[in-house]
Amino acid sequence: MPAGDTIAAIATPQGSGAIGIVRLSGPEAVSVADTLVRRPGASLAQCRSHRAVRGVVIDPTTGEELDDVVVISYREPNSYTGEDMVEICCHGGSYLLSRVLGACLDSGARMASPGEFTYRAFLNGKLDLAQAEAVADLISARTSAALRAANRLRAGALSEIVVSLRDELLDACSSIEAAIETDDEDTLDAAASLQGDLARLAGRIDALLTQARAGRALREGYRVAIVGRPNVGKSTLFNALLRRSRAIVSPAPGTTRDTIEETVEMGGLAVTFIDTAGLHRARGIAETIGLQRTQQAVDEADAVLLVLAAGRAPSEPERELASRLGDRCVAWVINKTDVLPLHRLARALARLQAQSPSAPLLGISAITGEGLPELEKRIVQSALGPAGDSDHVLVTHERHVRALQEAMRAVGLCREGLTTGIPMDVAALYLREAADSLAHVIGTTVPEDVIGRLFSRFCMGK
Repeated sequence: MPAGDTIAAIATPQGSGAIGIVRLSGPEAVSVADTLVRRPGASLAQCRSHRAVRGVVIDPTTGEELDDVVVISYREPNSYTGEDMVEICCHGGSYLLSRVLGACLDSGARMASPGEFTYRAFLNGKLDLAQAEAVADLISARTSAALRAANRLRAGALSEIVVSLRDELLDACSSIEAAIETDDEDTLDAAASLQGDLARLAGRIDALLTQARAGRALREGYRVAIVGRPNVGKSTLFNALLRRSRAIVSPAPGTTRDTIEETVEMGGLAVTFIDTAGLHRARGIAETIGLQRTQQAVDEADAVLLVLAAGRAPSEPERELASRLGDRCVAWVINKTDVLPLHRLARALARLQAQSPSAPLLGISAITGEGLPELEKRIVQSALGPAGDSDHVLVTHERHVRALQEAMRAVGLCREGLTTGIPMDVAALYLREAADSLAHVIGTTVPEDVIGRLFSRFCMGK
């Protein structure tokens, strides 16, 4: 994306609304707006920054009045992009906004690329790359927790930690390089004292990496497949978790033959539940396809609820599935506890626990709602960790995870090398590599084509 010229775009969503905004940014933003907006008194160039003024937009080609508008100018560097900016606030009709945008382009502005306003803010030091990504996260946030995470990222919470880690790595590198210039004894002392510092740094990086699963769940949502044999109450549980009747429920086994998906907010997460066909020997093409889709849902899910009817033991295929899922299995969900006497239920749970000692068990009744709050709590914990706390998650992008993993790898190689006696100049190279990896998070060493691809995912006008 070129920079230095003046760009324009519609900044509000497509469609009709009460208000629409056409945004300009660049050295000629104010003069372009002055060409279009007729108003009594002082021109926009003479108005104070951040002041709203009223005027009429004129088509510069035909002289036609297009709309009665409010115009706000923002003078560099005190604007979103760090350049002169103008926002023309019109009535929100699609055709009207396209005419006002066309008038801006006819007056010398260029059509902005997707994300170009935020790209210019990045170039002008108004925000770093992690903060720029947070702007897109704010726009796409679907839940309260995702919104809070995006705001923490935009405020620079992750950037501050990364800069601190990078500074400490560079300080350690400088200490090694200084020791190399002196004598062997100083070099050995530097290596010994460095081990503790690097262990602490590695711990801080690892603490960020442990947030990766929760961060992904916050940004992208969390998919939970509900799996079990026919007629164990999977669809009833599905409806209970959604708090509305979405799937058809029938006493007849095999009612559900295809997967059904619905998303709800749970613990601040966008949780998508997938109701699946019952696990059984298929009879006919339709049931075969249904079971194939069940397997696909299990493979693609972030977590799985394995549902059993109270009093029934899991089959061997079900136990194999639980073993294969590992920590993706949230729990053996023992449904229909309302139909068993307590003493029989206790014996059934004890028997199941003995057969599957590592699997978490939870008795519920999808009909009465008993046990559902605890089940919901466990689902949130499986996404966010044992504390179920989303308010401290900072690492929400795969790009951040890869950069942190590379930094951790380089720090690990340096620590191992210091133990085995590698040359100190090699140890210094490892630390610089780690520092460069951390710089990728905030964008100081990211290649231009990577930055271009990142901003191209933004919406137009942002």
